Amino acid sequence: MTRTRGPAWTPDQLDRRACAERGECVVANFRKDKNGRRIDEALLAWAEAGGRYGRIARKTDWENAFEIPTTVSEPKSSASSPSSLCPTRPAFSPTRAT
Repeated sequence: MTRTRGPAWTPDQLDRRACAERGECVVANFRKDKNGRRIDEALLAWAEAGGRYGRIARKTDWENAFEIPTTVSEPKSSASSPSSLCPTRPAFSPTRAT
């Protein structure tokens, strides 16, 4: 019987795995390297297999908290706050009931 070996773990991935096992949130890079493998393949495979993977990207509940306007105009004053330029999405409102 031939046993297939999984992706190699980096020290940084092992540290993040330990954090996740303690219940902390960690971030993994799913972009691909020059060989076509996801940069954090070992960590991602472990998280996916254990039901710990949750994507925080566009088109998910955890996307950017600010609504990005489709057209951008110059602010009317230099005192404009970021929240007036890009209002917060309702799902990320500080007053949202949980």
